[in-house]
Amino acid sequence: MIMFHKQANILLELDRLENLMPTHKDLLNMLSKDIRRYVWGISDEAKLAVFLKKANWLINILIETAGESFYWVDIYVELLCKKSNYFSSSEITNALNNVKLELGRLKNKEIINILWEQINPNLISNYSADDIIGKNILISFDEIYKACISNNLESFTFDLCTISHMCRGRKGYHDDIGELLPPCIDYAIKHNKINRWNPPNKRFLYLAASFGDKPFDNVFTHDQKVCCEELRMKSGKKITLADFFPARTSDKKKILNLNYEDISIKEIDKRFFGGAKHIATEIADEYIIKKAQPSEADVRKRIEEKYEQERYIHDVNTQIFVASLFLKNLTETIVVPIDDDKVKSVADLDTYYHSFHKLTELLEGYGLSGIMYPSTRMNLINQSGTNLVLFNVDDAVPDSSSIRTKIYT
Repeated sequence: MIMFHKQANILLELDRLENLMPTHKDLLNMLSKDIRRYVWGISDEAKLAVFLKKANWLINILIETAGESFYWVDIYVELLCKKSNYFSSSEITNALNNVKLELGRLKNKEIINILWEQINPNLISNYSADDIIGKNILISFDEIYKACISNNLESFTFDLCTISHMCRGRKGYHDDIGELLPPCIDYAIKHNKINRWNPPNKRFLYLAASFGDKPFDNVFTHDQKVCCEELRMKSGKKITLADFFPARTSDKKKILNLNYEDISIKEIDKRFFGGAKHIATEIADEYIIKKAQPSEADVRKRIEEKYEQERYIHDVNTQIFVASLFLKNLTETIVVPIDDDKVKSVADLDTYYHSFHKLTELLEGYGLSGIMYPSTRMNLINQSGTNLVLFNVDDAVPDSSSIRTKIYT
């Protein structure tokens, strides 16, 4: 009965922990899970339950006083680590690595969002002089591009010709393929047409794209569904769709990949630092398999050769890792759905998209021809999809034989 009573107290406090902040429930669930898996078993149960009760009480006061914030979870984790000697004789710092990693991601995201807004003259007035962060995010992007991305373009870009499917849609019925192309610059300027990546005085081509389109339902393919969602189609309305293919002169043009939806920070770390750490073992195994007895000089030579090889791989992997981490954090922060309640006018769009236009100018300066990025409208229906924007509208050509009109359901 005593053991059950202690266990029930911990479960009760963990349940309270998980429900402290609805807006950060996933983060609190992650912390609770780490405590259950890695802390509970190495702790005095009664003391752990008392500690959790006190921590929950403190964090709840912070929430009631200052509102919900992931920083309160950060404080919770810090308290657990600093006061762990009260309830455990073991070191628990590494036991909370999962939630620490997520907290680090959220902190980076907040900083990037501030930097992103501070390059926008329409938004910088929201910050006091004390809140201005010194380094311009475009300068940071430029430094990372030149130091890490430009040396490893194959890891961050695609040739346009490798994108196996591209399509574009327009609301209503259209039988002229030209009507699926973006409007001319004069029209865009006259009607102040502003898009995410380009202002009215530039003509870009926006497409849904994939490396292998597949059915979404019995009416639309996945890429067609992306087009429908991006156009905010209403049920029962018509949409005209057509496939596009790279122009002959554009096959090798480089497209920057900003779609990191399907890879986590943990996977980035594992992908680039999972090997190349066991030089001595690898060499020893090699000689054992050969059943040879090498000389000391031979072993030294092999180690030096292997070390140089691994050092080069490590340097390249470090560059790729740093840039991948930066691009993932940047994309997750800035490529988010527009809040339709806040963005209701052309002026609102200009405010929201200004920083994107600045970034595009930088990318064009590198000689890149477009960007692949996640579909925020698909995210709103708990699906994933990919958009492609080409800086030159002539880099992709519509297939006139593919034009068709469908009813959105």
